[in-house]
Amino acid sequence: MIYAVRHGSTDRDKEEVIRAEADFSLNNSGIAQAQNLRKRFFAENGREIDVCLCSPMARTEQTAQQIFDGKIIFDDRLLERRYGVMEGAHFDEIDYNGFWNFENEVQYQDAETIAELMERTNSLLNDIITSEYDKKNLLIVTHGSTLRALRANLLNENFNGDFRGLPLISNCELIALRPKKIHLAKPFITLKSPNYGLTQNLS
Repeated sequence: MIYAVRHGSTDRDKEEVIRAEADFSLNNSGIAQAQNLRKRFFAENGREIDVCLCSPMARTEQTAQQIFDGKIIFDDRLLERRYGVMEGAHFDEIDYNGFWNFENEVQYQDAETIAELMERTNSLLNDIITSEYDKKNLLIVTHGSTLRALRANLLNENFNGDFRGLPLISNCELIALRPKKIHLAKPFITLKSPNYGLTQNLS
């Protein structure tokens, strides 16, 4: 089973400023969210985690540490979508809706495309299902858009051109998914995934 979690809340969450690549910590509420998730979903229901994969950011690492006591494996494919020159910009300074629209995607310098986000999360999932982790309970701690991409790939969801039309994932919200043969979610089914490598070997 794959348990995928978005990091807990931070003081930056309410700012309408793009800070995807900025590294900052959970606030007290975010820590409490993660502790509560561990208690109510895992401890009280007897669910166990064998392995934890995590985005290498402070907010995700701290979330993982509150939920899982074992060794955390970091993987760059779980980072938030890269915004390039938009990093640090206010939402009203860019075409934010266009940036998330696949059919008419507005591209900015050094920013990651939706297709690239889908491909790297697809690559991670296929590494998981072809490794020993396929038989284990796996915790993934990541970011909002990355979690949407993981879900879309696992469920082969078609978001009709608008990535933001996928279900919103709240802070410390968990989705449970069974690993299976992964294909790129529509309309990415024909794309060839680049060759990514784990920060640390899965085996």
